[in-house]
Amino acid sequence: MSSGSLEYAYGKVDEIAGMVRARAGKPLHVAFAGHLDKVVVALLNLEWVLSGGKGPGEEDDAIRAVIGPGVELAAATDAARKAAADLADVLARVEPTS
Repeated sequence: MSSGSLEYAYGKVDEIAGMVRARAGKPLHVAFAGHLDKVVVALLNLEWVLSGGKGPGEEDDAIRAVIGPGVELAAATDAARKAAADLADVLARVEPTS
């Protein structure tokens, strides 16, 4: 397995989460550090998938634990709308062949 496909970014985020937690001045900071902990897990799993150490899809649950409900649907919908617009543009430039 190769690694480092995301330059081990999860390690830096983990370090930052620890610093935030150690210096937390209020519960919101502690909660944010907890959120960063979830980001660390998602980044690590994604890096493993992108590096070939895990199979595609094995990162999905960790990513979904970070993003809010509906974010995945919104991203897929935006991509579909862009693809539809690109297709309409190409079809408008192509002359019918009949």
